[in-house]
This record gives sequence, structure tokens and C-alpha cells, in this order.
Amino acid sequence: MASSLAAWLATSDNVISSDEDVSNSPNVEGKEYCPELLQPGATCSSQCAGDAAPANPAWFPWPDKQTCILNILWHLLHLLFSDVQLQVILWGLAILRVDNVPSMKMLKDIDNSLQAQYGIPSVHYQGALGHIYYVNHLPSIITQEMVNPCIHPHIHHYPEDAGG
Repeated sequence: MASSLAAWLATSDNVISSDEDVSNSPNVEGKEYCPELLQPGATCSSQCAGDAAPANPAWFPWPDKQTCILNILWHLLHLLFSDVQLQVILWGLAILRVDNVPSMKMLKDIDNSLQAQYGIPSVHYQGALGHIYYVNHLPSIITQEMVNPCIHPHIHHYPEDAGG
């Protein structure tokens, strides 16, 4: 079925049924059609160009808007995308010819870099009875709260009684 769908999408028949409105049809004349994009694992040339695109400082720490949006979607709480789901989204963007779409490898590399630079590490502990548990690194949490310009003004520092 997938091959018949790919073959149907690859045909360049400009057949418009009577139910379709011609005025709303997209103008795709003069654009190259790449049927190989319909194959599993295919990449668009815009994905490759996205890897070499210069970083936009307005979207720091991401290199550009597209990467920022995809990374945020990928990590939304209670709406985590699997790698396969994200690949389907990237495939759809490639088919729609969206410019500068990052590749899956680029997204993973940026994710690993952001996690290493700004993430909260988990500390591994083993209980007295041998059970294993993890705790978020408290100094890293406090550091992030202190440098956050939205949170820092609301933090109130209380004096410490040193016992003297």
C-alpha cells in the first residue's frame, strides 16, 4: 500500500476534480519534484542546508527558529514525541519544502549539547537495602533558579543563624 501511495503521489497528473476550488490550488510550477523524498529515510536538500546554516543569535542556544520550535515540540511535557514521530514531522516538512529544516542527527546533537550545558544532572544513589534511586542535583537546580531573570527577583535570601 505504501508503494502504491508513493507512486500515486509521484505522478504529475494535474487532474482537478469538480469538487476542488482551482483558485486555492498552490502554484508549484517551476519547482523541482523529488519523488525520492517519498522513500523511507530520505532527506531533503533543505535539511542538509540546515546543518550548514549560520547560527541566528536571536534564537540562542538554538541555531535557528526551526530548530528551536522542533526541539520545544519534541520535549513538551505530557506530549513527548518519539524519534519515529519526529521523523514523520520532518518528512512532512521536507515534502512541503520548508526551508532550513534540521535533520534528526542535528536535533539530537543540539539536544545533547543543551543537556550537557544547561541540564540538571541526576545523581545515582544506592539505598542501604540495595535499592537504586536517582535525585536531581540540588546545586544545579539552585544555580538555574538564581540565573533565571524571571525567577531571581522573587527569591528572598534569609540570613543564616550560624549558632553564635
